[in-house]
Amino acid sequence: MTDLDVLERIERITGVGYIGAVASRQPHHKQAYGWQVKRREHLEPLAKLLWPLMGNRRRVQMASCKTLRQVSWPATSPLSRKLSGPAAAWVAGVIEGEGSFSLSRRYGGRINLESTDADIVERVHTLTGGDLYYRPARKQNWKPTTILAIRGRERLRRVLPAILPWLLQRRAGRAWPIYEWSRSSSDRSR
Repeated sequence: MTDLDVLERIERITGVGYIGAVASRQPHHKQAYGWQVKRREHLEPLAKLLWPLMGNRRRVQMASCKTLRQVSWPATSPLSRKLSGPAAAWVAGVIEGEGSFSLSRRYGGRINLESTDADIVERVHTLTGGDLYYRPARKQNWKPTTILAIRGRERLRRVLPAILPWLLQRRAGRAWPIYEWSRSSSDRSR
């Protein structure tokens, strides 16, 4: 991840782990960073908290982690559409890292999320609703992407208040006008 401020906030909120620089894959890439939690007494409660939010691919990775092999994982039930607490913080973090906010006169407010990790985008879709699209790889060595568009006044009025407290200043500054737009009195859904 290249957004150091996001990782610093995660570290502050959880109070565990450490941030380190990661070698760039290409010389022209931005400096990347990673956040690691290694101590079992910190890792296990954090992993159990995140477990219901993870897609199957990430759950397999978590369960195969040497430190977490003996953990009895919580039973997973279908996620409710209630966006609060850890789920809201997780969605805000995903949007902070992979999303964008836009507001135009023609199309109104919109939150876009695009990633090559389809399970992550699908999990956000489960929590927020919206329109899900799949885009094939645009170049030979690229991966296909999954796109989520969260739009419409009613949906944005439900999603934005839940994630705004978790967004950092730059993204919150982009999201706030969309929230104000969603609260305006127009009958049109755009």
